[in-house]
Amino acid sequence: MAHGEFHLLMPFRAFARIAGIEVPVADALLSLGAAAMGQSLEGKGRSAKTMGIEGLDRASLNRYVRSV
Repeated sequence: MAHGEFHLLMPFRAFARIAGIEVPVADALLSLGAAAMGQSLEGKGRSAKTMGIEGLDRASLNRYVRSV
């Protein structure tokens, strides 16, 4: 998996966390990728904070997604 795919999984995981959905495969792939690359992926890519959705609850996230 290339570096770019990890950045695609990070927003997916951020949305899932807000929605209260567990995504163990995405979590595992991100952990394996970080280990293979020898670096942490936290703070890189698109996080809930960088996407402007940090602190939203599930209903607020749903309204936000429908509005954009």
